[in-house]
Formats: sequence, C-alpha cells, structure tokens
Amino acid sequence: MSTAVMLSIHPEWCAKIANGEKTVEVRRTRPKIAPPFMCYIYCTKGGEAVWTKHYERDGYLNGKVIGEFVCDRIYDIMISCSDPNMRGIPFLGTGMSDREIMDYHGNGKTGYGWHISDLVIYDTPRELNEFMKKPCDYAASCGACNHAEFDENGNFADCELYLKRPPQSWCYVEEL
Repeated sequence: MSTAVMLSIHPEWCAKIANGEKTVEVRRTRPKIAPPFMCYIYCTKGGEAVWTKHYERDGYLNGKVIGEFVCDRIYDIMISCSDPNMRGIPFLGTGMSDREIMDYHGNGKTGYGWHISDLVIYDTPRELNEFMKKPCDYAASCGACNHAEFDENGNFADCELYLKRPPQSWCYVEEL
C-alpha cells in the first residue's frame, strides 16, 4: 500500500471532472507528499444527484468514491484585487472565475491547483470503508491491536482505522 489522498468534492464539480470539463481541483491546502500521488474522489452527499456518462444505472454517485486520478502537479494560485466587482474569466481548467477563486481562498491569499491526470471513473462506485486512514501493522491478524473494535460477545467487529466519514476537504488514505 502507498499513501494517497481522499478528496471530498461537491457533486457539481464531480460531474465536471468525470466528464473531462475540469482538469484542476482548487484547494486551500496541499498534502505534504510530492507529486505524483494518487487521489480518490469522494462525491459528497449534498446538492443534486450526480449522473455522468460513465454511470447510468440504478443509483447515483453522491456519497460514494467515484473514481481516482494522479495529481502530477500542484500550482500555487493567488488572486489579488482591490475591485470588489471584479468578474474575471474562468481560471484555466478549474471551472472557476478569478472572482470565485478569490472568494474561496481570500483576497491575496495563496491556494493550490491540483492538476488532474490519468483520470479513472469507476464502473461501480466504491465505499469509504474500502480505505484506511493509515496502514495497519497487524493486517495479517486484524483485531490484534488497539485499533480493533469488538462486539458485546468479544468478537472482532471493526477497525477504527477504516475510513467511516468523508474528509472535510481531504485526508491521507491507504487503499485496502
């Protein structure tokens, strides 16, 4: 297993990423690992249900890990303006105008553009519990460490290292 990142992304942006319209994900922070690294896309539950040309079955993508990409570059993004009525054109690949980026990061504050390459949208979305927050030293004998959770009969039930909630923005993960 290698360290990767799970990103929580709103449905409208997931659809644009899945359909190839968005090639740069804008974030306030960046991981402390150097590109290239794997990113998993978690489509948040809020907003309209996301349907893409890749997924047209009996469900929708919200609340699921819908795909992955390699972040091969991270750009510093900083927009500063004294005009509160600034409109701006879409910042290349982000799907956001200069004004939207400035409103998100703050006027004159640096944010980051994570470049999306080698995008894969899963045929079948994945669940969060298929990922761990960090690697387990006892993977061969799960339940042998202090991260194990047991039921009322003392039987192994779960591990607190599995991802149970989506990250607020992003978090490091390990794929099982």
